[in-house]
Amino acid sequence: MLDLKDVNDDSILVFEYFTASGVEDLSIVSEAVELIRSLASDLKDEDIYVLLAKQFENIFDDFDFDVKTLIIEEALEDWLEREAYVFDRAMFIAAENDNNLYNLTKLLESKEIKVYGSDHFAVKLASDKYETFDYLSNRIPQPMTYNILLNRKTYWKRAIQIFFDTINGDYGDGSNDNAVPIMQKPKDIPVLDNSDRDVVKENKLIAKPRFGVDCDDIKIIASKKDIDDLEELYGEGSRFIIQPYIEGD
Repeated sequence: MLDLKDVNDDSILVFEYFTASGVEDLSIVSEAVELIRSLASDLKDEDIYVLLAKQFENIFDDFDFDVKTLIIEEALEDWLEREAYVFDRAMFIAAENDNNLYNLTKLLESKEIKVYGSDHFAVKLASDKYETFDYLSNRIPQPMTYNILLNRKTYWKRAIQIFFDTINGDYGDGSNDNAVPIMQKPKDIPVLDNSDRDVVKENKLIAKPRFGVDCDDIKIIASKKDIDDLEELYGEGSRFIIQPYIEGD
């Protein structure tokens, strides 16, 4: 194993979550390898130490320059907790699944290591879509965003349908200003028209998981029927957000 005694003020600890933790997720492993190879190549003129799980120890063998690698056979977090303190700087790649990015950033910051990336507060905020919306309210233009708790005891489907009908001019005057609030008392919930349940409307909604930053489990709501699919997609007790769907240029 490479000796850490040569680490100096200019050294940078570099790693990618999957290749450093040894998680062999076949859906991501090839991309993960290319990400850390690309990062190491970009930083070839820096004094970098690349952290790798043992099964990935040969991924730089074809490089025409030497890459200092630290090979570990233990949990990534355990190694960082014990050894990362010798570095003053770090740069890493991690998806924000299960708070991986947040937890790793906070761990490194607790060792007074300069992380080249967002700080743990920004990571935590950005991984929660509704908190991000709330934080940016009255600062930048944003689409209206509703925070939904999927609970069979509430009127979450009907609230989404009111929003959907409103933007399509089937409820109120079609403006967001007259949209019924997403949280309703039972006595205030109107009886809605479902005769056009299968009709694809011009104006659509988009549903996204509230937490995380990837593109999984995103649903376009083009008809009232699509609202029913959210129950299977997210599951009881899940939180997700609803926004108007805005097509890009």
